[in-house]
Amino acid sequence: MKKKKSPVHKRKHKGAPYEPSTKPFWFIFTALYLFGCVLIFFSAIGLPLDIIEIPNFNFKFNFTTYTPVDLIMSRPLFKTLSAKSAFQLDQELMSSGEFSIDQLMEIAGLAVAQVVHKEFQPPPPPATSKVLVLVGPGNNGGDGLVAARHLKLWGSYDPVIYYPKKSTSNPLYGRLVKQLQDLDVTELSTLDEVKHLLDRRNSGVALIIDSLFGFSFKPPLRPPFDDLIGYLSSNNESLPPIVAVDIPSGWDVDDGPAGVDIGASVLVSLTAPKPAALKFTGSHYLGGRFINPHIAEKYDIGDVIAKYKGDEMVVKL
Repeated sequence: MKKKKSPVHKRKHKGAPYEPSTKPFWFIFTALYLFGCVLIFFSAIGLPLDIIEIPNFNFKFNFTTYTPVDLIMSRPLFKTLSAKSAFQLDQELMSSGEFSIDQLMEIAGLAVAQVVHKEFQPPPPPATSKVLVLVGPGNNGGDGLVAARHLKLWGSYDPVIYYPKKSTSNPLYGRLVKQLQDLDVTELSTLDEVKHLLDRRNSGVALIIDSLFGFSFKPPLRPPFDDLIGYLSSNNESLPPIVAVDIPSGWDVDDGPAGVDIGASVLVSLTAPKPAALKFTGSHYLGGRFINPHIAEKYDIGDVIAKYKGDEMVVKL
């Protein structure tokens, strides 16, 4: 009887070693390829993917921070801070870090003003660039008030603020407003005044600073900010460029756009980028340089903080 050849192994000649079949290799390659395709599909449709670990192979990858689509499109990758982690980090800075809120706000607001100067060079003096600063009720709004003061002091910018819901919980905000009043900074009182100022026939507004909401924002929008952000969102193609402080207002901090998009063209992430920043496609800066190495290591943002060089207080990501 004629002996059948093995379907798995074959000999080149008598005495030659067995050649392993390539079938196992192609099986593994195909499985990994299909696995990658599934991940890319889930990422593209917005399905949240958490950390994937393969214990025996020392493999760990966070698809909440780095998605397969990011890898294929060669987007810049960076570590992020969730809303919860950002809150905890802020509390740690003001407890064991011994920072005061006005210290942090001063550094953050100065960073915003510096980004404005980098991205939007003012005209030669004595001309100035008019800047509309939209101020929210919390710390993000305080950053905007500080930025407005620095821009005014530099002499090349003419900030105008709209502060529709003033904070009464902390006298710090009242002091920030008083500092602007002493510099003769104009304050608008109504949304109609904002619309009138932004009408192309009436203004020469060069840009808008969006300091309405930061990482503590949770949808949905509430009055009076729902009408304001709705107006910005529906008219973003005809409005001046918008610089968003920490996160574009109306976005979910962890998930990104939440039904409205004001169309910001510049983002200034403070402390470290938030997850939604991975979905931002404009010019992206990092500011708020007040993190010591121990906190950076604890929150796994050392690689991001290391992007600062020398005396830089802002850095483009």
